[in-house]
Amino acid sequence: MNVLHISATDNLGGAARAAFRIHTGLQDLGVTSRMLVGVKGEKDREEIDVIPRADTFLRRFGTRLIRRVEQATGLEYQLLPWAKAFAEHRFVREADVIHLHNLHGGFFPMRVLDRLGKKMVWSVHDLWPITGHCYFPGMAGCDRWKTGCGSCPALRQDDYYPLAIDTTRWLWKKKKALYDRCDITVAAQSRWTQGEVAKSPLLSRFRSVLIPYALNTDVFRPVDKAAARRALNLPVDKKVIFFSAVALNSPRKGWEYLREALLLARHRYEGPIILLTAGRDTIGQDVLGGYEIRQAGFISDDRAMAQLYSAADIFVNASQMETFGQVYSEAMACGLPQVAFDNTGISDVVRHHETGYLARNKDVADLAEGIVQLLRDDDLRARMSKDGRRIAEAEYALPVQAARFRELYAELAGAGAAR
Repeated sequence: MNVLHISATDNLGGAARAAFRIHTGLQDLGVTSRMLVGVKGEKDREEIDVIPRADTFLRRFGTRLIRRVEQATGLEYQLLPWAKAFAEHRFVREADVIHLHNLHGGFFPMRVLDRLGKKMVWSVHDLWPITGHCYFPGMAGCDRWKTGCGSCPALRQDDYYPLAIDTTRWLWKKKKALYDRCDITVAAQSRWTQGEVAKSPLLSRFRSVLIPYALNTDVFRPVDKAAARRALNLPVDKKVIFFSAVALNSPRKGWEYLREALLLARHRYEGPIILLTAGRDTIGQDVLGGYEIRQAGFISDDRAMAQLYSAADIFVNASQMETFGQVYSEAMACGLPQVAFDNTGISDVVRHHETGYLARNKDVADLAEGIVQLLRDDDLRARMSKDGRRIAEAEYALPVQAARFRELYAELAGAGAAR
């Protein structure tokens, strides 16, 4: 079995980490797994190649120029000139199945999708595959993706690839025509994501399977809390709340709600509390009085993240929209109870009163109630810690999920060979 993963990056960011974990898990099972990416972080891995090349000044300048022209004209990913390089790449030619991940970001020429000539699995890490442009239309209160987009309220929802002209209806139609010529199996990580795909005129005609994100439970595992705190120079006699996100102040990650909930909880819990964070952005003492704030910065190493989880008493995040929410399953695997809002894919991961506390969506008082309840009850946290670890090993362990994908690939490759 020869599998190729196509992803914007190989191990940088949540979606890429999910792709990379499956890639390595498949290799552990004896599957030949390779990656084609737009940005390569794993420099020493020969089974990972990068398109477009950015090894000279002219290539870097040309790539930036093309992307800016696309953004200015609204021709998102339509002008990228390396479609032939993708279609004729050795990894593509030798693959039995191609596993698509995030294709946005300015590296993948969408017009090449139907020219890859293979059975395809597409992991929907965000909702870009079913919209004309944006990643999470619900953040803008928009459901035009169900009827063809246009009049987009989120052209600049993500500054990574904003559009100057609203071409979203045209882009949506281009996707529909392209998908109609493809053979795709959609892989959703949660029931919510699968439900959104089922509502989409673009992808609903394809078969979908539900396979949650995987993680290495040998890396993400409980370690002695006192030892973890000593390594991080954290006191052992204070409660520690851990909050992690790629961008801490991102509206989608719900910082405005979390801040208010933390302030409410501070008034109700009498003991000293440390707020430990990991991610880009900073949180000042001036906006969160009563907390001692320790900030680890952006962490890309899984073992370092596991140590942070193990050092904390509870994990708290107020995210508004997730296709899954890997931080919650990572916390769970490390035996750390979670407090979150009951919404989107998060509702599949956090188990209310079993592994953590699910507050009513956008209900700041309820989120604070969960924080205080878990901080006060040592026995409850201990029970949730054990149950969380048990569930993580049974449902999210990398060998379990990699085997599910291997079975899916074998089925698709067999059907392709028979045809």
